Amino acid sequence: MTTTDNRELCGLAAAARLCLDEDVAAFDAPDTTDVTISRKERARILRLIRASGKRRSGRFGKAAACFLLVFSLLFAGAMCIEPIRAAVLHAILDWYDEYVAVHLTEPKTETPPSSIGEIILPDMPEGWESEEISSDSGLVFFILRSPAGQCLSFQQTITDDTPIWLDSTDCTVQEISLQNRSSAQLFTYTDGKYSIIWENRYTFLLTGKDIDLDILLAMAESVNDKAEQLSTKK
Repeated sequence: MTTTDNRELCGLAAAARLCLDEDVAAFDAPDTTDVTISRKERARILRLIRASGKRRSGRFGKAAACFLLVFSLLFAGAMCIEPIRAAVLHAILDWYDEYVAVHLTEPKTETPPSSIGEIILPDMPEGWESEEISSDSGLVFFILRSPAGQCLSFQQTITDDTPIWLDSTDCTVQEISLQNRSSAQLFTYTDGKYSIIWENRYTFLLTGKDIDLDILLAMAESVNDKAEQLSTKK
């Protein structure tokens, strides 16, 4: 199961929790009346589809996949239990409105590994600790903590066609260079959070809030340097 699958399942679970217990009784006598979408919702859907072809930043694009969006909405519309139908519909719309799918299109000089053969953790300042949250052949996730209580998340995934979803609200995106070798995308949020995503043998994502950007960049560069060394040995 991919990161995208996990997040979508969480969204559906959250939508289901919006339904009150008393609404479950509706399953005993479902209303199969045709479902209609209001003019306001229809306008929002069209706006999201139009935006999917316009939002661009460097080599990354807004990925509101029209087929998946329309298919999801048709599924939600076909549901005969009105409270669940409404909750799922709004969860889908909010998802595509607030998140951007990051696809890396860097020219590849080698075939990327099909599984994670080595975990490449960043070099951390003195006193920092790392905690493994999950690890399998396709994704590794760590939390990095400073003595002062600051937390970073570090993600290493295999490089394939699966996008990484990032919150695109209240942020600016710029292309930066890591050690003048690899390009990366830096997401800067108004609430003090940063996310850096790049590809070098694997795909990496570093995210932190209320932390010195120089520390975050130094960690990213240390990972990039280790990935370069691995590629050279191959």
